[in-house]
Amino acid sequence: MLLQIPNEIIILIANELPLSERTALLRTNKHLRSLCTADFYRQAIREDGGTQGLRYAAIHGSADIASIFIHHYNVSPDLRFCDGPLVQLTCLHGAASRGHIKLIELLADAGADIQARNESGRSPLHYAARGGFLAAAKILVARKADIMARDGTEGTPLHAAAEKGHHLVCKFLLAQGAEVDAMCKDPQNEVDDGYTPLHAAADFGHAEVAELLLEHGAKVDAKIDQSEWTPLGCSSAEGHVEVVKHLLKWGAEVNIAPEVPLRLAVDGKWHEGVLKLLLESGAEVDMALDG
Repeated sequence: MLLQIPNEIIILIANELPLSERTALLRTNKHLRSLCTADFYRQAIREDGGTQGLRYAAIHGSADIASIFIHHYNVSPDLRFCDGPLVQLTCLHGAASRGHIKLIELLADAGADIQARNESGRSPLHYAARGGFLAAAKILVARKADIMARDGTEGTPLHAAAEKGHHLVCKFLLAQGAEVDAMCKDPQNEVDDGYTPLHAAADFGHAEVAELLLEHGAKVDAKIDQSEWTPLGCSSAEGHVEVVKHLLKWGAEVNIAPEVPLRLAVDGKWHEGVLKLLLESGAEVDMALDG
């Protein structure tokens, strides 16, 4: 049906469509693609300098579209766009957050800033680590991404991967030299320092990651400033039985003051399995009651 419409009208129709719908239109057949593609890209450049084009490429992992905007229309690979209501990202952030390997490689080859930060101070490696995209993390590190990049709360990619329980990404980052006891601000208030990747794993119940960090020398009784919570306190309060088991196995102090894990467990989830483990490991009821 569209092929019976004059070419000029088809181009006008295409130019009125949102970018994603225009792209879908061009995929329908070869005639439309050959007719509209060049004008489609020129229109995208006229509208916003290619911003939405790179956003579309980042979301959908389209290295071909990104390549056309960057190499044929001289759009900067570091052009920023909104991904959500507030966050300004580069195409590389978007690609890393979704694990789009080919697009990451294309952007890196085009000179994209591997260390680029968004408003929260997060780098593409933070996004790859948080999403659990091991291959993406490997490419970024191979391209000299800072393994110890700090975001606005001083969090590292290892913190991001530990919080989400991405064991293989954590293992890779540690092998590349990430500091196992790097400290950032407590995400509960973004004020207290001393929050380690082990705190993150304990907080969110990732026993396998906690074990990995401990094997790499993480301090089992590290304390958050001000609150003085340890990883055992975090996991006890949240009722994470398996994490509590691992921490106790590695010698976590069960009666550490002032924030005694048994009291935190009672004040928190009141998890029977956690209470049983702490009591069997010598938790003193009187110390818990003193608080």
